[in-house]
Amino acid sequence: MNLDASQPLLRITHGVLREIAVTAFADGGVVDTMAIAASPAGRAYTTVYDAGVGLATRHALGDLAWRLRFELPLVVNRWDRAADFTSGDGRVAFRWQVSLEGLR
Repeated sequence: MNLDASQPLLRITHGVLREIAVTAFADGGVVDTMAIAASPAGRAYTTVYDAGVGLATRHALGDLAWRLRFELPLVVNRWDRAADFTSGDGRVAFRWQVSLEGLR
């Protein structure tokens, strides 16, 4: 499940950059213990969640529109399961994600 909210700070009617907004997000899910060990042990599942804030920009070029987001997770319960985590990284590490979103 994902909850996402944004509040535009600036809207522009012409040019490529069309909007700058502040965002807040919260993500949560349940994962099978075959993928991630249960915490606490003995459950048939484990929970994963994160929440944070960020900035988003909306762009448009002709009929093509896209959004860029910079997000700062403030709460992450299974930080050691991040895709780019390697032993010794500690609890602060750079993460990246690419997603596609259709805009109207």
